Amino acid sequence: MDLHTAIKHAIDGKAVLFLGSGASIGAKPIVGEKFLTGRELAVLLSEPAGLKPPSEDLNFAAQRYRKVAGDTKLVELLQGLFSASTVSESHHRLSEIKWHGIYTTNYDNVVEKAFAERKKKLVPLTPDQDTRDHTRHKNSILHINGYIDSLTPSALGTSFKLTNTSYMTEAFAKSNWSFVFRRNLEAARAIIFLGYSMYDIDIQRIMFGGDALKDK
Repeated sequence: MDLHTAIKHAIDGKAVLFLGSGASIGAKPIVGEKFLTGRELAVLLSEPAGLKPPSEDLNFAAQRYRKVAGDTKLVELLQGLFSASTVSESHHRLSEIKWHGIYTTNYDNVVEKAFAERKKKLVPLTPDQDTRDHTRHKNSILHINGYIDSLTPSALGTSFKLTNTSYMTEAFAKSNWSFVFRRNLEAARAIIFLGYSMYDIDIQRIMFGGDALKDK
């Protein structure tokens, strides 16, 4: 499918949007000049965690940081790093589309803020919530790895996943949310990825499970 046709399907309300870390480019967080990738966050956590040389393994760096500084301190740090202070016009443009579904591996609230600034409501969901919440809200976005505004110390390591390689974890792939995700993909006419690299094996299994999805 060519890009022009995909955009037409999106305008018609028949496209699923999938956002990766690159989709947050152009927005700024409360703390710092840009939203960090998993590896950049790991390096940032490494120094206060006492890791020398710095580690690019987010799970390892986060666990060490939690032991040194505690969960509350980590939550406070993450809330500053992944809460949006400003978004770009390109993010506002996303709110003009009636998406068939929105999914993201990002923690941040960039898209929610962009919708709100255009006086539109976008309901954030996480995989620990009931899938019926998705059907109750047509205007929703599923944060597969966790959502910054609902982050608490107890959510660390459960609904909020601090790891480089778990973007679509096996637990999600086997959950009821995976069924909702697959159903949305099957019903859509196009699937649009923004800022996401298709390196995650579980996403590949879902996306390339049949010719119908490949064509989209």
